[in-house]
Amino acid sequence: MTEVEHILELCSRSTLARASELREAGISATAISRAVEKGLLLRVGRGLYQRADAEIPEGIQLAETSKLYPKLRIGLVSALAFHEITDELPRQVWGIIPHGGWKPRAAYPKIRAVRMGEPHYSSHVEHHEIAGVSVPIYSLPKTLADCFRLPRLVTRSTAIDALGWTIREGKSTPSEISAVAQEHNAWPVMQPYLEALAING
Repeated sequence: MTEVEHILELCSRSTLARASELREAGISATAISRAVEKGLLLRVGRGLYQRADAEIPEGIQLAETSKLYPKLRIGLVSALAFHEITDELPRQVWGIIPHGGWKPRAAYPKIRAVRMGEPHYSSHVEHHEIAGVSVPIYSLPKTLADCFRLPRLVTRSTAIDALGWTIREGKSTPSEISAVAQEHNAWPVMQPYLEALAING
């Protein structure tokens, strides 16, 4: 098996591959460049590649972001969009990093990184597979709590609409949402909206 064939075989296991992963598998930088020149491999970001014939799944930018920045969690408007409770199409990937963490500054994918301390950073993280990548995304109740407690980042109308959509679609229950909101200091703000939705059914 040639190096180029080896690259294509490795990239068949996961839509995205980092250059460092390819090098660890014994692939030379020259072989990677040759595969790109032949149009067999696409460079989709700094040090990030995918097969040219790969099917591009929905949410590929989330997978690309996660592949490049393993400590970043998908949150806020990007998480709302992933959970399908907003009509907003984020023009950037909203990611959460720990306090003191380095903020990504890549031109692509464009990332809006927000620092959070504990327990906000580590709790209620789910892992969803996108393009063969395990992407850490905050749960829907946690995302709603963050949207309500961070009005400078997410407009109140967006948060309220997402909460209403969640209840109407049965994507989470009022008890689940309220428990997480209380845990993450969002309950005083969210309470009147959630109670009104529960009453109106």
